[in-house]
Amino acid sequence: MKASESELLKPLLIWLHQPGREVPADVIRRVTALAESWLVRRQLLRLGLSDMQRIVADMIRVYERTPSDQLAESIEGHLSRLNVTGTDWPGDSEIREVLRTQQVFRRSKKARLRMLLEAIEDEYRRGTNQPQVPRRNYPIEHILPQKWARNWPVRGAEAEEVRAEHVHRLGNLTLLTRSLNSKVSNGPWRSKREALQAHDSLLLNSRLRSTVDGIWDEAGIDSRTDAMIGVLLATWPVPERHKGIVVDPEEKSSGWIQVKHLVDAGLLAPGTTLTSRTGAWGTGTAVVRQDGLLDVDGKTFESPRGRVATSKDR
Repeated sequence: MKASESELLKPLLIWLHQPGREVPADVIRRVTALAESWLVRRQLLRLGLSDMQRIVADMIRVYERTPSDQLAESIEGHLSRLNVTGTDWPGDSEIREVLRTQQVFRRSKKARLRMLLEAIEDEYRRGTNQPQVPRRNYPIEHILPQKWARNWPVRGAEAEEVRAEHVHRLGNLTLLTRSLNSKVSNGPWRSKREALQAHDSLLLNSRLRSTVDGIWDEAGIDSRTDAMIGVLLATWPVPERHKGIVVDPEEKSSGWIQVKHLVDAGLLAPGTTLTSRTGAWGTGTAVVRQDGLLDVDGKTFESPRGRVATSKDR
């Protein structure tokens, strides 16, 4: 709940553990897994959560007297029948389609993105009977660095555009137990590969080192992205026949637009100065950074504070 910044499922957890209900532990685990999959999959697609509160309340009300041995199946059926944008349970194909090209580093909050990378690491560890990765706010590292032009050059404007589009994708991200210094972080793949081996023991990185020797490029990012998506879908699964088809797909694109989205779309250039409207909040300025965040007097924000900002440099 802390990582996802949502306590949406807390009422459901309290209900499952309510004194006197005596729900078996395996049923609680199954219901929790179903509800968590519903929540996380919607967050992966950046879908709204407000309408989901009603669904949680409905499930508690509808299944109040359901026998424990039927509870998980009933909850699964309830979630599977949701077929509108505000509450649906996204299927595998939709998530794959979105995450393959999404710049998740820019479009996801760091705590939530770290949670996804930790989930992938945990799945790798499960195969070797290792304990879960410690939740220590490990740094998120770009394998192909954000400042790639000097040591990772490509020829031609089109190739540069393709490379820039891949930098923030899921397959180019990893966790580190210790931060690399900026020189190594932005250095060529050979030296960075050696540094990963010297500084880190996570399976996310050992698998990367074992599969990539000579070069790390867009093809490697695409392949690793697909593999990592597969792990996420297995970590938060849906029922076998569930497709996640909605009856109002045209509304799926609606959602909150942040400054970084305008930067990604080329509608707002990094370096632009934003000036607040005159009013009770006074006059202030913010500079749009390369990563889509705002610099206000040396402090970083994701969105304008106070009044809606208007551009001074167009």
